[in-house]
Amino acid sequence: MFKNSGKKIKKFSEIVFYINIIGSIILSVYWIIDDIRSLFIVPFLFISSFIISLFLYAFGDLCDNVDLIRSNMYTLTTIMEKRFPDLAEDDIEEDDIKEDSNDN
Repeated sequence: MFKNSGKKIKKFSEIVFYINIIGSIILSVYWIIDDIRSLFIVPFLFISSFIISLFLYAFGDLCDNVDLIRSNMYTLTTIMEKRFPDLAEDDIEEDDIKEDSNDN
């Protein structure tokens, strides 16, 4: 359930878009038959459906990109630690931390 959440969010945004468009069409037909003044509201229904789905899809894409960056960073850090073991931050001493906090 928690694997590939970005792809699931993107698929969910597509489903939400189609449901919103179908609901907007049904609602707009009902409103147009009932009252002609509601004709001005119809374009806002379609625009809001598009915007909601766009933000959901963008969030899903953001999740995919973060997963990709995380996997690339892990590979990069393991390579760098093997090539340059003296750059590893495992041996930070407490004196260095105290000096950094005193600089503020």
